[in-house]
Amino acid sequence: MYSSARDMTRFLAANLGELPIDRALQAAMQDAQRGIFPMSRRVTQGLAWKVDRGPPLIIEKNGGLNNTTSYIGMMPDERLGILILSNRGSNNAGAHIGRRIMLGLVALSSAGTQRTGARN
Repeated sequence: MYSSARDMTRFLAANLGELPIDRALQAAMQDAQRGIFPMSRRVTQGLAWKVDRGPPLIIEKNGGLNNTTSYIGMMPDERLGILILSNRGSNNAGAHIGRRIMLGLVALSSAGTQRTGARN
């Protein structure tokens, strides 16, 4: 299955509740994000989504084909998500890079909040 960067960013925004969509569809997406199968004490597998209960809570999925790789990650409590698309099939660094970026953004936001006393 192929998707464009635009399609994937709309999908990410919908999963984070940022788009006006049908309530039944929103509920179905939230159900798919709920971890069901335990993989470790902290990590469960949902309907295609890997759910790391953290803290912080991270919901993510790697994907791709023989000539592409992709990563989509969300931190719903922070209303933050990232999409990484690569034209290399053998490079599966998306999860490591995506997590670093999201955690870095949260740390920057927290540091800004501590300095200003307000949430940015």
